[in-house]
Amino acid sequence: MTPYPALSDDYYAPGFPAPAAMASALSIRDQHIAFVRNYIELGGMPTAAPEAARMAGFATSADPEAVLAAAMLLEHPPVARAIGKELAQRFLIHAGEALGAVLHLVRSARSESVRLAAAQELLNRSIGPIVSRNAVVSADVTVEDMLAAMSESGREFCL
Repeated sequence: MTPYPALSDDYYAPGFPAPAAMASALSIRDQHIAFVRNYIELGGMPTAAPEAARMAGFATSADPEAVLAAAMLLEHPPVARAIGKELAQRFLIHAGEALGAVLHLVRSARSESVRLAAAQELLNRSIGPIVSRNAVVSADVTVEDMLAAMSESGREFCL
């Protein structure tokens, strides 16, 4: 099983950038995997894609060739799926670590204010921010206006 199963199906498309170094030991599929790994390691932002494409062997420089290769790679469905899966997996891993760090602060921080701030952050992230009793909420639109707008658009409100 490949580390990026999304790359196992339909990994070649017409017009897809050919490897810059034809003597490369990497197959096209392996280059896609290398691109995904490099892209994620460089931060997973579109600005990192040309460098990731160059590192994977899709371009010889960081100039227009790499920008074109990166754009095509990011739009290639198997590559996009692999990036999405990898980012989601990393998010879940790091979200667990972050939760552990906040729980550690809640349980063992020396400062009471730090424990309280960590507990409040934990509550805000789990059930949403708690609105103060003194908070003032104002709206320019009434409920009746919203219901009328919904009925005009053909949508109904049901409880």
